[in-house]
Amino acid sequence: MIRIGTSGFRGIDGVDIDETVVAKIALATANIIRKRGFRREIFVGYDYRKTSLKYAYILTNILSKNGILCHFMRGGVSSSMISYLCRVEELDLSIMVTSSHNPYTYNGIKIFSKGGQDLDSSLEESYNNELENIKDTSNVDIDTRQVKADVHQGYYEDKYISSLTRNVAVDKGLKIAVDTMHGSSRRLMRKLVKALKIEAEVIDSMEIAHKTFSAPIPSRENMSCHGELIRKNRLDFTFATDGDG
Repeated sequence: MIRIGTSGFRGIDGVDIDETVVAKIALATANIIRKRGFRREIFVGYDYRKTSLKYAYILTNILSKNGILCHFMRGGVSSSMISYLCRVEELDLSIMVTSSHNPYTYNGIKIFSKGGQDLDSSLEESYNNELENIKDTSNVDIDTRQVKADVHQGYYEDKYISSLTRNVAVDKGLKIAVDTMHGSSRRLMRKLVKALKIEAEVIDSMEIAHKTFSAPIPSRENMSCHGELIRKNRLDFTFATDGDG
């Protein structure tokens, strides 16, 4: 049974969430936008989990076919960026395919409402009512191919980076490393480092440690290689972001 909470829906991939579940959430989203008179425009982002891109295609294609303008963000982006864009572009809903810091066996659909906020109780109820009424998706084209929707992605990424740099004061003498933990913030973090003009390396400790994390979370165990990294490269410090940045 699909039950939407304040942050959307997540579960074990292939068991709790699959193509049909994602299609139902897309249809419920389209119905809510229509019934509530919401702005017919939405951002769709995704992280690097193995099914995230496919699920993002399904969401975008179904929403587009229901007359909703989809800004499909190609390549992994952070949940915070989708939240930010939902707020500053004054949209009523936006979606991120992610299961954040949960194990890689999980995936999910995170839904942002007006202001880039989590869903309130009224929207939760609307989603769950819509999902309960969607019994059959056999007549829905669950298209997992490349989407035709496109967007001026560089413009939106630069806008987001600018919003961060305006609120950050940096000691230019620092030497640091940023670990994206095989998460979706890799490209954005490289842009941020460049914009801040600091000596920082963006790394992926999954590749460095040659191991597979059970979950993309900045835990002591997953960051165990950082001590040697600091000593070897004479860094001031390191930090890490989780699966959805």
